[in-house]
Amino acid sequence: MSLFIFCSFIRWKNTQFTVVIDRHLILNTKYQYLSIMLQATKIFHFEMAHAIHDHKGACGNIHGHSYELHVTVTSTVPEDAYITSPGMLIDFKDLKSMVNRAVIEKLDHKIALSRAYLDKGPATSFKNLLQMEVEPSAENLLIYAKKSIEQILPEGINLLALRLFETKDSYAEWVRYPIAGEI
Repeated sequence: MSLFIFCSFIRWKNTQFTVVIDRHLILNTKYQYLSIMLQATKIFHFEMAHAIHDHKGACGNIHGHSYELHVTVTSTVPEDAYITSPGMLIDFKDLKSMVNRAVIEKLDHKIALSRAYLDKGPATSFKNLLQMEVEPSAENLLIYAKKSIEQILPEGINLLALRLFETKDSYAEWVRYPIAGEI
């Protein structure tokens, strides 16, 4: 019997390949089990307008999106250990509150423009303007969210992945691929 596995990432570590399959299962080149991580994901929605400086197409104009942000966390709990009371990596209500404060409230119903975009055009005085040092692309918004969320997570909880849908069929993703024993 053949085994076919679609791999989303390969990492070089100590002259051996580590293969990461869908963020859940980590195998080395001999297909020996290394780690399965327990993770929890909360999904958030927000509306935001932006424009990309010097973009040659429509994205150079101010336009809006209905964003969907998936926040995935994991813990230092051993992979096969039960979680002590209350039996959760993190309470979804707490994760929701933290991410809302750190990210969603800062982006929802805002117009995000880079300093370069603002410098090229007429002065704007939007009450809901979020001026960014970088272009407000989906990728840069993920880095903004990553930095903000990592600052507020409780000890023992680690950010594992972020996925930001700019449209229902287009997204950017940030993923931490741990080596076995990390996180």
